[in-house]
Amino acid sequence: MTEGKYQSPLGEGVEYETVAGFASLTCNANIESVVLANSLCNRYGLDTISTSSVIAFAMEAFERGLIGAEHTGGIDLRFGNADAIIGMIEKIAHRRDIGDTLAEGVREAARRIGKDTEAFAIHVKGLEVPYHDPRAFFSMAVNYATANRGACHLEALTYWNGYAPHLPDLGYPETIPYHESNAGQAKMAYDHQNYFSVYNPLGLCKFIAKAKIGPQRLTEIVNGALDWNWTTEDVLTVGERLFQLKRLINLRLGVTSADDMLPHRLTAEPRPSGHAAGVVPDLEVMLPAYYQLRDWDERGTPRRARLRALGLV
Repeated sequence: MTEGKYQSPLGEGVEYETVAGFASLTCNANIESVVLANSLCNRYGLDTISTSSVIAFAMEAFERGLIGAEHTGGIDLRFGNADAIIGMIEKIAHRRDIGDTLAEGVREAARRIGKDTEAFAIHVKGLEVPYHDPRAFFSMAVNYATANRGACHLEALTYWNGYAPHLPDLGYPETIPYHESNAGQAKMAYDHQNYFSVYNPLGLCKFIAKAKIGPQRLTEIVNGALDWNWTTEDVLTVGERLFQLKRLINLRLGVTSADDMLPHRLTAEPRPSGHAAGVVPDLEVMLPAYYQLRDWDERGTPRRARLRALGLV
Protein backbone atom coordinates (compact mmCIF):
# COMPACT_ATOMS: atom_id res chain seq x y z
CA MET A 1 0.00 0.00 0.00
CA THR A 2 1.73 3.17 -1.21
CA GLU A 3 -0.96 5.73 -0.41
CA GLY A 4 -3.19 6.73 2.49
CA LYS A 5 -2.88 6.25 6.24
CA TYR A 6 -2.30 2.50 6.05
CA GLN A 7 0.81 2.45 3.90
CA SER A 8 2.94 -0.66 4.14
CA PRO A 9 6.10 -1.93 2.45
CA LEU A 10 6.14 -4.52 -0.30
CA GLY A 11 5.45 -7.92 1.15
CA GLU A 12 3.50 -11.13 0.87
CA GLY A 13 -0.11 -11.05 -0.30
CA VAL A 14 -2.92 -11.30 2.22
CA GLU A 15 -4.22 -14.85 2.42
CA TYR A 16 -7.61 -16.13 3.53
CA GLU A 17 -7.11 -16.53 7.29
CA THR A 18 -5.72 -13.01 7.58
CA VAL A 19 -8.63 -11.43 5.71
CA ALA A 20 -11.15 -13.45 7.71
CA GLY A 21 -9.56 -12.44 11.00
CA PHE A 22 -8.70 -8.78 10.45
CA ALA A 23 -11.83 -8.03 8.38
CA SER A 24 -14.83 -10.29 9.06
CA LEU A 25 -14.08 -11.36 12.63
CA THR A 26 -13.31 -7.83 13.76
CA CYS A 27 -16.09 -6.25 11.60
CA ASN A 28 -13.48 -4.18 9.80
CA ALA A 29 -14.47 -2.98 6.32
CA ASN A 30 -11.19 -1.20 5.56
CA ILE A 31 -9.14 -3.54 3.36
CA GLU A 32 -6.12 -1.23 3.32
CA SER A 33 -5.81 -1.65 7.09
CA VAL A 34 -5.97 -5.44 6.62
CA VAL A 35 -2.99 -5.24 4.26
CA LEU A 36 -1.06 -3.27 6.88
CA ALA A 37 -2.12 -5.67 9.65
CA ASN A 38 -0.79 -8.55 7.57
CA SER A 39 2.48 -6.72 6.96
CA LEU A 40 2.95 -5.89 10.64
CA CYS A 41 2.27 -9.46 11.77
CA ASN A 42 4.69 -10.85 9.20
CA ARG A 43 7.42 -8.43 10.22
CA TYR A 44 6.86 -8.95 13.95
CA GLY A 45 6.60 -12.72 13.61
CA LEU A 46 2.99 -12.87 14.81
CA ASP A 47 0.50 -15.48 13.64
CA THR A 48 -2.40 -13.72 11.94
CA ILE A 49 -5.04 -16.21 13.16
CA SER A 50 -4.08 -15.93 16.82
CA THR A 51 -3.44 -12.19 16.65
CA SER A 52 -6.75 -11.30 15.00
CA SER A 53 -8.61 -13.70 17.30
CA VAL A 54 -7.16 -12.24 20.48
CA ILE A 55 -7.90 -8.71 19.25
CA ALA A 56 -11.51 -9.73 18.52
CA PHE A 57 -11.67 -11.24 22.03
CA ALA A 58 -10.43 -7.93 23.48
CA MET A 59 -12.96 -6.00 21.38
CA GLU A 60 -15.80 -8.05 22.83
CA ALA A 61 -14.45 -7.53 26.34
CA PHE A 62 -14.22 -3.79 25.65
CA GLU A 63 -17.75 -3.52 24.30
CA ARG A 64 -19.07 -5.50 27.28
CA GLY A 65 -17.36 -3.03 29.60
CA LEU A 66 -15.02 -5.66 31.07
CA ILE A 67 -11.95 -3.68 30.04
CA GLY A 68 -11.66 0.03 29.30
CA ALA A 69 -9.47 2.71 27.81
CA GLU A 70 -7.34 2.63 30.95
CA HIS A 71 -6.30 -0.89 29.96
CA THR A 72 -5.85 -0.27 26.23
CA GLY A 73 -3.67 2.83 26.52
CA GLY A 74 -6.50 5.03 25.34
CA ILE A 75 -7.45 2.95 22.28
CA ASP A 76 -11.19 2.82 21.56
CA LEU A 77 -11.16 -0.94 21.05
CA ARG A 78 -14.56 -1.37 19.40
CA PHE A 79 -15.45 -3.70 16.58
CA GLY A 80 -14.88 -2.12 13.19
CA ASN A 81 -12.23 0.34 14.37
CA ALA A 82 -9.36 -0.18 11.92
CA ASP A 83 -7.06 2.20 13.77
CA ALA A 84 -7.62 0.22 16.97
CA ILE A 85 -6.65 -3.04 15.25
CA ILE A 86 -3.38 -1.59 13.97
CA GLY A 87 -2.65 0.00 17.32
CA MET A 88 -3.31 -3.23 19.19
CA ILE A 89 -0.95 -5.23 16.96
CA GLU A 90 1.79 -2.77 17.95
CA LYS A 91 0.89 -3.11 21.63
CA ILE A 92 0.90 -6.91 21.45
CA ALA A 93 4.26 -6.97 19.68
CA HIS A 94 5.83 -4.60 22.22
CA ARG A 95 3.81 -5.90 25.21
CA ARG A 96 2.47 -2.48 26.11
CA ASP A 97 -0.64 -1.91 28.23
CA ILE A 98 -3.12 -4.76 27.74
CA GLY A 99 -1.01 -5.95 24.82
CA ASP A 100 1.21 -7.64 27.41
CA THR A 101 -1.74 -9.81 28.43
CA LEU A 102 -3.12 -10.37 24.93
CA ALA A 103 0.31 -11.53 23.75
CA GLU A 104 -0.25 -14.67 25.82
CA GLY A 105 -3.33 -15.68 23.74
CA VAL A 106 -7.03 -15.79 24.53
CA ARG A 107 -6.91 -18.58 27.13
CA GLU A 108 -4.35 -16.85 29.33
CA ALA A 109 -5.84 -13.42 28.65
CA ALA A 110 -9.24 -14.63 29.83
CA ARG A 111 -7.66 -16.15 32.94
CA ARG A 112 -5.94 -12.87 33.82
CA ILE A 113 -8.86 -10.58 33.02
CA GLY A 114 -11.51 -12.81 34.58
CA LYS A 115 -15.01 -11.30 34.73
CA ASP A 116 -16.49 -14.26 32.80
CA THR A 117 -14.39 -13.51 29.72
CA GLU A 118 -13.75 -17.26 29.49
CA ALA A 119 -17.23 -17.51 27.96
CA PHE A 120 -15.99 -15.92 24.73
CA ALA A 121 -12.34 -16.99 24.77
CA ILE A 122 -12.48 -19.07 21.60
CA HIS A 123 -9.71 -21.68 21.69
CA VAL A 124 -8.98 -25.39 22.01
CA LYS A 125 -6.10 -26.45 24.25
CA GLY A 126 -4.96 -22.83 24.26
CA LEU A 127 -4.78 -22.39 20.49
CA GLU A 128 -7.14 -19.93 18.82
CA VAL A 129 -9.64 -21.38 16.34
CA PRO A 130 -8.98 -20.88 12.60
CA TYR A 131 -11.62 -19.42 10.32
CA HIS A 132 -13.19 -22.65 9.09
CA ASP A 133 -16.24 -22.76 11.32
CA PRO A 134 -16.91 -26.22 12.81
CA ARG A 135 -20.60 -25.31 12.78
CA ALA A 136 -20.29 -25.35 8.99
CA PHE A 137 -18.21 -28.55 8.70
CA PHE A 138 -18.87 -30.98 11.53
CA SER A 139 -15.80 -33.08 10.71
CA MET A 140 -13.74 -29.99 11.59
CA ALA A 141 -15.38 -29.99 15.03
CA VAL A 142 -13.91 -33.44 15.62
CA ASN A 143 -10.54 -32.37 14.25
CA TYR A 144 -10.34 -29.16 16.31
CA ALA A 145 -11.31 -31.03 19.48
CA THR A 146 -8.70 -33.76 19.05
CA ALA A 147 -5.87 -32.18 17.04
CA ASN A 148 -2.62 -32.32 18.93
CA ARG A 149 -1.80 -28.62 18.48
CA GLY A 150 -5.26 -27.59 19.61
CA ALA A 151 -7.65 -25.97 17.13
CA CYS A 152 -5.49 -26.42 14.03
CA HIS A 153 -7.20 -26.79 10.65
CA LEU A 154 -3.98 -28.06 9.07
CA GLU A 155 -4.08 -31.30 11.05
CA ALA A 156 -7.00 -32.55 8.94
CA LEU A 157 -8.28 -30.06 6.31
CA THR A 158 -11.53 -32.04 6.01
CA TYR A 159 -13.44 -28.91 5.04
CA TRP A 160 -11.81 -29.24 1.60
CA ASN A 161 -14.12 -32.17 0.93
CA GLY A 162 -17.03 -29.72 0.96
CA TYR A 163 -15.38 -27.70 -1.81
CA ALA A 164 -14.79 -30.79 -4.00
CA PRO A 165 -11.01 -31.55 -4.00
CA HIS A 166 -11.92 -35.20 -3.39
CA LEU A 167 -9.41 -37.90 -2.44
CA PRO A 168 -10.77 -41.21 -3.76
CA ASP A 169 -7.79 -43.29 -2.63
CA LEU A 170 -8.29 -42.01 0.92
CA GLY A 171 -11.87 -43.23 0.71
CA TYR A 172 -13.58 -39.96 -0.20
CA PRO A 173 -14.52 -39.94 -3.89
CA GLU A 174 -17.38 -37.48 -3.36
CA THR A 175 -18.63 -34.77 -1.03
CA ILE A 176 -19.78 -36.08 2.35
CA PRO A 177 -22.80 -34.32 3.95
CA TYR A 178 -21.17 -31.98 6.41
CA HIS A 179 -24.07 -31.08 8.73
CA GLU A 180 -24.59 -34.52 10.23
CA SER A 181 -23.23 -35.44 13.66
CA ASN A 182 -22.36 -39.08 13.03
CA ALA A 183 -19.54 -41.61 12.99
CA GLY A 184 -18.77 -40.70 9.39
CA GLN A 185 -17.57 -37.25 10.46
CA ALA A 186 -15.34 -38.87 13.09
CA LYS A 187 -13.84 -41.24 10.54
CA MET A 188 -13.26 -38.40 8.11
CA ALA A 189 -11.27 -36.49 10.75
CA TYR A 190 -9.38 -39.66 11.71
CA ASP A 191 -8.43 -40.54 8.12
CA HIS A 192 -7.38 -37.03 7.18
CA GLN A 193 -5.35 -36.55 10.37
CA ASN A 194 -3.44 -39.75 9.66
CA TYR A 195 -2.83 -38.76 6.06
CA PHE A 196 -1.76 -35.18 6.65
CA SER A 197 0.49 -36.13 9.59
CA VAL A 198 3.16 -37.29 7.13
CA TYR A 199 3.34 -34.02 5.21
CA ASN A 200 5.34 -31.89 7.65
CA PRO A 201 8.11 -34.44 8.34
CA LEU A 202 8.40 -35.06 4.59
CA GLY A 203 8.71 -31.33 3.95
CA LEU A 204 5.66 -31.27 1.69
CA CYS A 205 3.05 -28.52 1.36
CA LYS A 206 -0.40 -29.80 2.31
CA PHE A 207 -1.97 -27.61 -0.34
CA ILE A 208 -0.85 -30.07 -3.03
CA ALA A 209 -3.77 -32.20 -1.84
CA LYS A 210 -6.00 -29.61 -3.48
CA ALA A 211 -4.76 -31.13 -6.73
CA LYS A 212 -6.23 -34.46 -5.55
CA ILE A 213 -2.88 -35.77 -4.35
CA GLY A 214 -3.95 -38.70 -2.19
CA PRO A 215 -1.93 -41.47 -0.53
CA GLN A 216 -1.31 -43.29 -3.82
CA ARG A 217 0.23 -40.32 -5.62
CA LEU A 218 2.08 -39.29 -2.45
CA THR A 219 3.64 -42.75 -2.33
CA GLU A 220 4.88 -42.33 -5.89
CA ILE A 221 6.37 -38.92 -5.06
CA VAL A 222 8.13 -40.16 -1.92
CA ASN A 223 9.44 -43.36 -3.49
CA GLY A 224 10.67 -41.53 -6.57
CA ALA A 225 12.46 -38.86 -4.54
CA LEU A 226 13.92 -41.03 -1.78
CA ASP A 227 14.16 -44.46 -3.39
CA TRP A 228 11.90 -45.92 -0.71
CA ASN A 229 9.37 -48.71 -1.15
CA TRP A 230 6.39 -47.22 0.64
CA THR A 231 2.87 -48.44 -0.03
CA THR A 232 -0.28 -46.41 0.51
CA GLU A 233 -0.81 -48.40 3.71
CA ASP A 234 2.64 -47.33 4.89
CA VAL A 235 1.70 -43.67 4.42
CA LEU A 236 -1.36 -43.98 6.66
CA THR A 237 0.38 -46.21 9.22
CA VAL A 238 3.28 -43.77 9.58
CA GLY A 239 0.78 -40.92 9.83
CA GLU A 240 -1.12 -42.66 12.61
CA ARG A 241 2.12 -43.49 14.43
CA LEU A 242 3.09 -39.81 14.34
CA PHE A 243 -0.34 -38.69 15.53
CA GLN A 244 -0.43 -41.18 18.39
CA LEU A 245 3.12 -40.28 19.45
CA LYS A 246 2.15 -36.62 19.69
CA ARG A 247 -0.89 -37.63 21.72
CA LEU A 248 1.36 -39.51 24.15
CA ILE A 249 3.52 -36.40 24.55
CA ASN A 250 0.41 -34.31 25.23
CA LEU A 251 -0.82 -36.83 27.80
CA ARG A 252 2.51 -36.65 29.60
CA LEU A 253 2.08 -32.89 29.71
CA GLY A 254 -1.36 -33.19 31.32
CA VAL A 255 -3.85 -33.35 28.44
CA THR A 256 -6.88 -35.62 29.01
CA SER A 257 -10.20 -36.30 27.33
CA ALA A 258 -11.55 -33.24 29.15
CA ASP A 259 -9.42 -31.12 26.82
CA ASP A 260 -10.93 -32.67 23.69
CA MET A 261 -13.65 -30.08 23.48
CA LEU A 262 -14.87 -26.96 21.70
CA PRO A 263 -15.81 -23.65 23.28
CA HIS A 264 -19.48 -23.20 24.15
CA ARG A 265 -20.04 -20.67 21.39
CA LEU A 266 -19.22 -23.26 18.72
CA THR A 267 -21.37 -26.07 20.13
CA ALA A 268 -24.38 -24.24 21.56
CA GLU A 269 -24.74 -20.98 19.61
CA PRO A 270 -25.79 -21.64 16.00
CA ARG A 271 -24.89 -19.24 13.22
CA PRO A 272 -27.86 -16.94 12.45
CA SER A 273 -27.46 -16.96 8.67
CA GLY A 274 -25.77 -18.70 5.75
CA HIS A 275 -25.63 -22.38 4.80
CA ALA A 276 -24.81 -23.35 8.40
CA ALA A 277 -27.65 -21.36 9.98
CA GLY A 278 -29.29 -23.06 12.95
CA VAL A 279 -26.98 -26.09 13.25
CA VAL A 280 -24.23 -27.03 15.71
CA PRO A 281 -22.00 -30.12 15.93
CA ASP A 282 -22.73 -32.75 18.58
CA LEU A 283 -19.41 -33.94 19.96
CA GLU A 284 -21.15 -36.30 22.38
CA VAL A 285 -22.09 -38.36 19.33
CA MET A 286 -18.91 -37.95 17.27
CA LEU A 287 -16.13 -38.15 19.85
CA PRO A 288 -16.92 -41.70 21.09
CA ALA A 289 -16.77 -42.89 17.48
CA TYR A 290 -13.44 -41.11 17.03
CA TYR A 291 -12.04 -42.58 20.26
CA GLN A 292 -13.01 -46.04 19.04
CA LEU A 293 -11.18 -45.51 15.75
CA ARG A 294 -8.07 -44.30 17.60
CA ASP A 295 -8.41 -47.11 20.18
CA TRP A 296 -8.32 -44.60 23.07
CA ASP A 297 -9.84 -45.30 26.47
CA GLU A 298 -12.32 -43.01 28.20
CA ARG A 299 -9.51 -40.70 29.34
CA GLY A 300 -8.23 -40.32 25.80
CA THR A 301 -5.21 -42.57 26.35
CA PRO A 302 -4.15 -44.90 23.50
CA ARG A 303 -4.43 -48.52 24.50
CA ARG A 304 -1.19 -50.48 24.71
CA ALA A 305 -2.17 -53.03 22.08
CA ARG A 306 -2.62 -50.29 19.48
CA LEU A 307 0.70 -48.70 20.42
CA ARG A 308 2.39 -52.08 20.16
CA ALA A 309 0.93 -52.62 16.71
CA LEU A 310 2.32 -49.24 15.65
CA GLY A 311 5.75 -50.03 17.05
CA LEU A 312 5.56 -47.35 19.74
CA VAL A 313 6.07 -49.71 22.71
